[in-house]
Amino acid sequence: MAAVAGGFVENHVPRYDIFGHQHHREPFVDKSRLLEEDIRHPRWLDPPPDVRSRAELLQARQAARKPDASYDFDGDGAVGQLDYFIGRSFDQDADGRLTKAERLRAQGALERGFLDRHVRGLDSAGPFKASALQQRRGVILTGENPSDIGLTYGPHHNADQVPPNATRTALALSRVAELKAAGAAVGERYAAQCAPVTEPAPPDHRSQERTCPIDHIGQRAEADHQASRIRGGLLPSSAPVNPEREVKEVGLQYVEQPLCATRAQILETRKEGTRQELEEQRVRGESAFVDSGVKRTMRAVKAFEFRRPDHVPMTLTRLKDRRKKDRIEHDMERFARSHIAPREYPRFSDNPEVPFWLADQPAGSRAAASAAPAMARSFSEPTFKVTDLPFGHEPARQGLGDLPTAAHEAAAMAGLPAHAEGSKLGSRTVKRWTAEMIERGEGRNKPRLFDSIQPVRIGPMDLTSLDLTSSMEPVRRAAYERMRGGEQATIKGNPMLSRLWSDPSLAPTATADGGASGKAPPGARGSVAQGAAPAKALRKLAEPAARASVEQQVAAPSDPRFFGSAAHITRSTAQTGV
Repeated sequence: MAAVAGGFVENHVPRYDIFGHQHHREPFVDKSRLLEEDIRHPRWLDPPPDVRSRAELLQARQAARKPDASYDFDGDGAVGQLDYFIGRSFDQDADGRLTKAERLRAQGALERGFLDRHVRGLDSAGPFKASALQQRRGVILTGENPSDIGLTYGPHHNADQVPPNATRTALALSRVAELKAAGAAVGERYAAQCAPVTEPAPPDHRSQERTCPIDHIGQRAEADHQASRIRGGLLPSSAPVNPEREVKEVGLQYVEQPLCATRAQILETRKEGTRQELEEQRVRGESAFVDSGVKRTMRAVKAFEFRRPDHVPMTLTRLKDRRKKDRIEHDMERFARSHIAPREYPRFSDNPEVPFWLADQPAGSRAAASAAPAMARSFSEPTFKVTDLPFGHEPARQGLGDLPTAAHEAAAMAGLPAHAEGSKLGSRTVKRWTAEMIERGEGRNKPRLFDSIQPVRIGPMDLTSLDLTSSMEPVRRAAYERMRGGEQATIKGNPMLSRLWSDPSLAPTATADGGASGKAPPGARGSVAQGAAPAKALRKLAEPAARASVEQQVAAPSDPRFFGSAAHITRSTAQTGV
């Protein structure tokens, strides 16, 4: 019972929407129909159904139609039509799967030829079959194997004999053929016996025609024409320029498989034929054609060989050489002065045993001077190989005594024994690298290499600003403007003061408050612009007496300023090793 504005209404229950509010149009629903229905228990107390929706029903049916993996007999991982047929044939309980016993029974039947008793591939022909399909005596007969039924009968007692005619029809046909052949033979013999005999007649132009090599005068003219073409290097008869096109004739006959089915193929074939023809002509031309340059060269070679003399030709060089020899011989014959300037000098080939510098000396002095003095070791001498030089037998070989004193001192400090004075170094002995360092003056407690380098003197260009040499024009112009302004201020304060001059007395000194006095640092440029005190000092220096004392101080020699330690300058040469 629901309470409404007019009172109470029976069998009505309130109606709510999804948001929990009562419906605005139908706030109550009539449930009086439930009084007439036989409702024993609520529907929501029933067990849940196996299939709750139509989609689940369709999915269950589809899963039921899917064959089980036990139906797979070929092992390809899928169940085909043949696998399904074999599986259903041995599935006795029809539960859609094969047990282990059913599977073993099916495999045994397949090994015994289960599929040979069935015909497959009938569905490929469709509903209209070319021949009837029937089974006779356990054999399936089609239109292609009607003779297989004979295999069901046992063999005859004379089955080993092969008859010439397999069937009765073939026997009848063979007999008819034999009768026809016998009758034809009889008819031919009879016709030969009854053939008429013709009377022989002498040969004439009708029975035996006369054949001549030339039937008409035109043939003789054609033969002469062909012979003349052959003598000229041509073919006997004229050939078409383009046989592929000129030999063809226009016709209406149908060609089943033409050589070129389309126009594009025809054009491509013609193009390829033209290319091959050009290549063949090029090959023939290269084998028979001679280049004009080669012809000119061959002509020049032949002309040169034709004009080549049989003797050595005379040239200008040979002519000058011969004239020079003739002039020398002429002068020697007519103007020879053997007592003043002999023309013939002693030749070494006349006395090869005597050197040329001893040829004019007597034999006694020549023998005394033959022994040459020994060559000093300091001079150049031949250098022998290690295998040619004897070991320890050369008198002038360098020994341990020839080593420098520093090497012996180093050996004594290392505790090595002193060697005898006369011991020699072997031919393959190599000095220690420490001994070579000691000979060059290297070792411990030696000055460093760069300590002996003199500092670079500072020139006037080193004090200029880097902006004056800048590659940027605005920076360079601004630096020049600043420099001109400083120069003008210096000139106004002291016209006679040099730009590089500096007063040590104007150096800044530290004050008690940590500042600096107004004096300019030594060597600073533009010191006149630092304050009032430098300006007064410059005006004071402009006087002749004060300027003279300053010039004497400036003229005094002073060492160049450098940055670094000067301790190495006082070292001796023995310490620096330079």
